[in-house]
Amino acid sequence: MAASLVHSSSRVGLAIVAAFAWPHGSAQAAEGASLEERTAGLEQIIVTGTRRAERTVLESNVPIDVVSNDDLRRTATPDLNSKLQAAVPSYNVRRLPTSDGSIFVRPASLRNLSPDHTLVMVNGKRFHRSAFVDVTARGAQAVNLALLPANAFKRTEVLRDGAAAQYGSDAIAGVINFILNDEPGTDTYVQFGEYSGGDGQNLQVGWSSGFELGDSGHLNFAAEYIDADATNNGRQRPQAELIAAQGEPYASAVRSIGKVVQRYGLPEQETKKVFVNAGFNLTESTQLYTFGSFADDTGVADFNYRPSLTVTGPNADGNIVTFARNGGYNIKANGRHSIYQTAGTDGVNTWAAIDPDFNLLSIYPGGFTPRFGSDTRDYSFVAGVKGTLGSKLDWDLSASTGSNRIEYWLKESINLSLGSLSPTEFDNGAREQREQDVNLDFVYQWQTALANPINVGFGLEYRREEFRITAGEYASWAVGPLRDLSPASNGFPGAHPATAGAWDSYNTAAYVDFDVKLTDRLNVGVAGRFEDYSLFGTTTNGKLAARFELTDAVSLRGAVSTGFRAPTPGQQYLQNVAQNPNVNPLVARSVDIRAQLPSNSQAAALFGGKALTPEESVNLSFGVVLQPFSGASVTLDAYRIDVDDRIGLSSDFELTAAQRQQLIAADVPLASELTHVRFYTNSFDTRTTGLDLVANWQGAAGPGAIGVTWASNYNYTEYRHYDPVLLDEQARVTFLKTIPRFTSHLSADYSLGKWQFTARGRHFGEWTYVANTTVPYVYEQIGAETFLDLIGNYQFSDSVSITLGVENALDNYIQEVGLVTIRNNGRRYPGGAPYENEGRQLYARVGVRF
Repeated sequence: MAASLVHSSSRVGLAIVAAFAWPHGSAQAAEGASLEERTAGLEQIIVTGTRRAERTVLESNVPIDVVSNDDLRRTATPDLNSKLQAAVPSYNVRRLPTSDGSIFVRPASLRNLSPDHTLVMVNGKRFHRSAFVDVTARGAQAVNLALLPANAFKRTEVLRDGAAAQYGSDAIAGVINFILNDEPGTDTYVQFGEYSGGDGQNLQVGWSSGFELGDSGHLNFAAEYIDADATNNGRQRPQAELIAAQGEPYASAVRSIGKVVQRYGLPEQETKKVFVNAGFNLTESTQLYTFGSFADDTGVADFNYRPSLTVTGPNADGNIVTFARNGGYNIKANGRHSIYQTAGTDGVNTWAAIDPDFNLLSIYPGGFTPRFGSDTRDYSFVAGVKGTLGSKLDWDLSASTGSNRIEYWLKESINLSLGSLSPTEFDNGAREQREQDVNLDFVYQWQTALANPINVGFGLEYRREEFRITAGEYASWAVGPLRDLSPASNGFPGAHPATAGAWDSYNTAAYVDFDVKLTDRLNVGVAGRFEDYSLFGTTTNGKLAARFELTDAVSLRGAVSTGFRAPTPGQQYLQNVAQNPNVNPLVARSVDIRAQLPSNSQAAALFGGKALTPEESVNLSFGVVLQPFSGASVTLDAYRIDVDDRIGLSSDFELTAAQRQQLIAADVPLASELTHVRFYTNSFDTRTTGLDLVANWQGAAGPGAIGVTWASNYNYTEYRHYDPVLLDEQARVTFLKTIPRFTSHLSADYSLGKWQFTARGRHFGEWTYVANTTVPYVYEQIGAETFLDLIGNYQFSDSVSITLGVENALDNYIQEVGLVTIRNNGRRYPGGAPYENEGRQLYARVGVRF
């Protein structure tokens, strides 16, 4: 069970200690990068999407964004997902309060595809995915970028094009490749921020150092510590106010839950992250290298409030209504919660009184709000040796391992079926993702009759991944002696021993990648990859890309490729049970209990489930690169991505009594209590069409220098085919319309002497909020929103600088929810917004580099 998080007094102490610990030696770089350093990104040699050594961003056959470390600094949030979103408009990340594990592992996507349609690499090596398998949004199992320290990276390369033929599974939408810092020097910072509501105080402390190892090696270390309080953009529930008005003990019990009985917003979170990167030349032509990471994260959030009394009074609209108490407080005809609390018979069985004095009101008189938490441990380790043979062949042999383990827990909850024997805190079990990779890569310069040698990349890969479920403690899943009451820990049942286990898959791959400069103006790339998977068999994919330079100022580029994404063992075998309040007015029950079943199980087969197959894609893109004059560039890229057999969550099937009996016969855990079941399925095909625009200009402006970047994305996804039984209306809307079609960011940097200023506008188009997820479905169209960020930096000396910033300077919030049943729960704003909705954030940052 996690300990309580660090309090604000500890944060201040840490900041003071860090500030006095800063050395004041000579500086090698300032906290705020110069304009020249920022504009160098366009001329940056890239390593993603090509195996040719001298390719730059504007020379690439496909669109690539280079995000510098200083770009990441200019975003207040500690979450690497949000930092990338501010720099890459086609990258979206959502915030899902009260949504189980999605509260902590946020779903992020490139070009409105699934979160796991983007391959994540570090220094060109595949990074392991999270143990969290999303059962609340798009059904993905992706990498948790929030566990990576942003100060470990020299730059981030975002390839916006299909690349499965080059890198393998997952790279349908593109690739994010984090390039580790390998330079000497030390960089430290302390940042503190707070939201306009007076909550969400957050402390960030970072330290990174690089050292030379002899004449030919390096050792780099980076660490970040983050401590963030929760935020609340909701209001008190009307029912909680009415319960408190009943007098004692209810009033003090309601107040003891918190300022409000349920918070909506950012979770309380504490994170420690470390990355180490080292390399050393064994000979003039051979280098030994290694890098690895470790992260420890604890998060706490509120689940839905369970009211203790039935009360009558004004609802969120001011109308007089009767609010029902939570079903756990109901009293049966014998005057107790359970028929088994008094002696009795059902005509077949006779029983003596069990736990006759158990009364939920004596434990939680004001109701209760389960506090849901997760403890995450994440590590990765890569070791390899690389070198050259002669003047034409480069080689690289590496092995890697990674693990992500999430332990879930609950506080302030109860297992009603255990009665007075129930604890109020529960260990709910764990999930773990393990991955191992072995890679052997070659690059050969093949001299032919052409003026330039053909760059030939080829290699082999072996990969294994394993998904584990560890059962929770007995009380978290048990059906107790009061068996007519709700079993398991209320809010988030623990993993049942019957669902625990370990499942794996493995695959082997071979690839070849040609990069041919046919003329000084025409470059062509051809790639092919063959893979053999234990879960489903073989797949072969290819890619053709080209760039033609019409003039020195105008170039055309385009690509066509096929790709795939393999189902993970987690998606294939996950079993999960969740409890949600019933918001369907046509059904009398207060709680829905929904089960996630393995798609190839006997139980899922009752509803059309079967073993998962790979998703397959065809990606077309065409773009133009303009360099009209010195300091200016414009790239415009259109794309179309067809994805067949997409993996997602099926519809929720509401069980009949007969189906429930079939699940009981199939030994599905808690089957007697289930109201709905679902599973992963290959049930639909989509087509995504879009346009990316990136324009840059740098130049002189009066006595200073200015840089302007405008980046926009338009994205439209439609169904080409779907199974209406497996993918109902609500699921179809969730996949297509919960992310804006249009996003646009405009930023301007101005440097003058020791001063540097940044203004950034972030625009998000309309999107759809699924207000009611059961029949009858209710959708609300959320209007476009624009946020303004302002940042100022002053360089006190060569080594010390201070940054003051305000994000969402205009204190904008999105429109409030219209559906009164949602507002009665204390929620003011839609969940799942593709941006933070906490109001204005002020922050200050002090940095030292030496």
